[in-house]
Amino acid sequence: MSAPLLSVRDLTISTGSREIVHPLAFEIAPGERLGLIGESGSGKSLTSSAVMGLLPSEMSARGTVALSGEGANLLERSESSLARLRGNRMSMVFQEPMSALNPLMRVGAQVAEVMRLHRTATRDQAMTRAIDLLDQVHLPDPAAAARAYPHQLSGGQRQRIMLAIALANSPDLLICDEPTTALDVTVQSAVLDLIDEQVAARGTGLLFITHDLAVVARVCERVMVMNRGRVVETGTVDQIFTAPQHEYTRGLLAASDLTATDDRGRLFTIATAAAYPGAGAPADAPAARVTGETQPAGASVAEQTPAAEAGEQSQPAGTSAVGRAEDREAGGAWDASGKTGRDEPSDTAHLIEMSGVVKTFTRRAGLFRSDRVEALKGIDLNVRAGGRMGIVGESGSGKSTLLSILSGLETPTAGRIRVGDVVVDPEDYSGLTAMRRDLQIVFQDPYASLDPRMSVAEIIGEPLRSMGLDGAERKDRAEEMIEAVGLDHDSLTRFPHQFSGGQRQRISIARALVTRPRILVADEPVSALDVSVRAQVLNLLADLVDEYSLTLVFVSHDLGVVRHLCSDVAVMRSGEIVEQGPTDQVYDDPAHDYTRALVAATPTIHAALNV
Repeated sequence: MSAPLLSVRDLTISTGSREIVHPLAFEIAPGERLGLIGESGSGKSLTSSAVMGLLPSEMSARGTVALSGEGANLLERSESSLARLRGNRMSMVFQEPMSALNPLMRVGAQVAEVMRLHRTATRDQAMTRAIDLLDQVHLPDPAAAARAYPHQLSGGQRQRIMLAIALANSPDLLICDEPTTALDVTVQSAVLDLIDEQVAARGTGLLFITHDLAVVARVCERVMVMNRGRVVETGTVDQIFTAPQHEYTRGLLAASDLTATDDRGRLFTIATAAAYPGAGAPADAPAARVTGETQPAGASVAEQTPAAEAGEQSQPAGTSAVGRAEDREAGGAWDASGKTGRDEPSDTAHLIEMSGVVKTFTRRAGLFRSDRVEALKGIDLNVRAGGRMGIVGESGSGKSTLLSILSGLETPTAGRIRVGDVVVDPEDYSGLTAMRRDLQIVFQDPYASLDPRMSVAEIIGEPLRSMGLDGAERKDRAEEMIEAVGLDHDSLTRFPHQFSGGQRQRISIARALVTRPRILVADEPVSALDVSVRAQVLNLLADLVDEYSLTLVFVSHDLGVVRHLCSDVAVMRSGEIVEQGPTDQVYDDPAHDYTRALVAATPTIHAALNV
């Protein structure tokens, strides 16, 4: 057997006197692909940062990190010595390319820069090779891409550029840290194919970090599972994903399976999977077949995960978020059944109607020329009262534009829209206030949509000011909703930065529901969450939609999430709905080639393992 390319021994990472990554050891052989999985905070990214010599200044690493042919322990090397290795013998692809790329430099110059810094090419050679690398990562027009700035390219294209930069000097070791998070399924598939192709062609060792187990099953040969700074299990992909030995690994597998539910129809989390012996089992014995009879007496299915230990908790069993506060606003009360006091439209069962909706944007293309971009091209969409409508499609398909128009954040160029009792008129904004009380939205990134200077109580209560509710009523409503989303009352006095990503999304949901809407619109609300936290949030959404008799419009690029949560689905492409119908029917027997491509591109553990 050849000598290892990377050898890590007794690696510990500390901040001050606190050890946050405990002694771990692993090796990567030349051309080998190792997947590193676990939840946020498990130590995955810190481990890769230590290998690259990129730990924050307040942290320190001890142990041994050896790269073949480099002799001395990398942890003891100077910064200038490590700088000669980074981008040359070892490279890294980061999670968010827009943050990693220089917004003021053209793409070609950024790819060429790494070759010039390491003196592997002259200026002219570097630019020629940069365009060649952009071609190798399958950008459609490499020369044009080289002249572009990062903001002029899509997320998938930017990630390909990051890969081109990482591969520019043919490194021996490539580290990918969540390189496909939040990418569309078809773009994700293309990026994974590209990584697979380039690593195989160059014989590069790969350390692939992700919380998406299906991606690891597709790309990697071996898997290392981390939990709270410790490696709990290591083995081949087949061993770990078909016969996991550690309870934490079984919980990860159960939480990642969107087709598996407990006897109450709820997705598994790492904590709840422990109560079901079959959870996390391979495809021939899925957790979905486990019934409540296997649950130990007295076991709770409350959402208490490792993340919950930092303060994330669920609604106590048997309690209801409905009717805890007095319903005094003029807009209509929620009674104990979860129904609103407002009348549903009497002429139709549809709560949302969109007919012939067109949205055209004008984009400046030069000093004397403008381009017209048709974002929506005659959308027809009806959503019945109490329905759960999923909308899927790639970036640029028009999903977010449709939601913006539906939410009153944009006005249509043409077409008719009715939301509840309000007909949206581009020339008359008078109905928007009533419509926005009936319809609320949960955005993809809660940290960006929550005001960091406001307490949680102020954030949740803010929409009630426009409704004329006094301070006491706002306080009651905030307490009601914070309990409904499974957070304790102490959360109301804290600020957004003091919460985890899953907790912040719960706060966003509480804010959306505090006006007592009939319609909840969710735009990619779980795309960047760990699998267990994703399961918590999806369970919470399903509970609240049922409890409050909400109509749900849910946008996602994750087809598995939509299939679990939504009864109907509309597939969008290039501003048009190409297919719509009951979710199972559309997924199992797609009529359109584009739908078939989306379904085929969605990675699953079972498909990757051929089980």
